Amino acid sequence: MYAGVKLTSGLFLVSCAAAALTVLTQASSAQQYLGNARQRCQGPLSVTTSGGTLQVRPFEARSAEVGGSSVRWQCPDQQQSGEVPCPDGTNKVLVDRSQGGSIFSIICLAK
Repeated sequence: MYAGVKLTSGLFLVSCAAAALTVLTQASSAQQYLGNARQRCQGPLSVTTSGGTLQVRPFEARSAEVGGSSVRWQCPDQQQSGEVPCPDGTNKVLVDRSQGGSIFSIICLAK
């Protein structure tokens, strides 16, 4: 009976170690925040990256692959446009309008 308790506790420790290793491996592959820009746009927002153009409406958050170092945005209703520089190593951009209203964020990410 004593040997069974040691074996069970040993298996428990091994499973805990495996779970911890899995969490650490996933954390190391998580995306890294590199910077953002906040702007205002009342209507639909067009964001152009090297991968194409996104249309982002209020209460949406969309992402796209990016291969260059900048992201262009345009707000046709207000005749506004701009460019957001992203640091080296950026491979994805997140455009966040999930809070609604007129403020949006362009967030540069790297994996």
